[in-house]
Amino acid sequence: MSDAVRFRLDDGSTVLFEVNDEAWGVERASRGGDGVVEATRGLEEALETLHDVARSTLGALQPLSAQTLELAFGVKLTAADGVLIARNPGEGHFVVKVSWTADDTRQVGRNHESA
Repeated sequence: MSDAVRFRLDDGSTVLFEVNDEAWGVERASRGGDGVVEATRGLEEALETLHDVARSTLGALQPLSAQTLELAFGVKLTAADGVLIARNPGEGHFVVKVSWTADDTRQVGRNHESA
């Protein structure tokens, strides 16, 4: 069985995502009168977590000195916490692919250190 979760966007509009009603993070108590679960975070706010995931992964893999690096992971949306990294990229609501070249990784590393 599945539920609909409503995420608020920064511009004030909303978008519905279908989620497994037994998935971690779905809060039945926050269901609105229309039967839709209201997400506790906005979509953009929830997806900001992905920036930190990508930077941390790049930092851990940077010592490999690869010429190019591609990171791909599935992202599931949940009502309570917003984002959950999927066990399998194909299970996610989004498949996120981030690529760096050797020059890019040096720049990202400098930005991360100054943050």
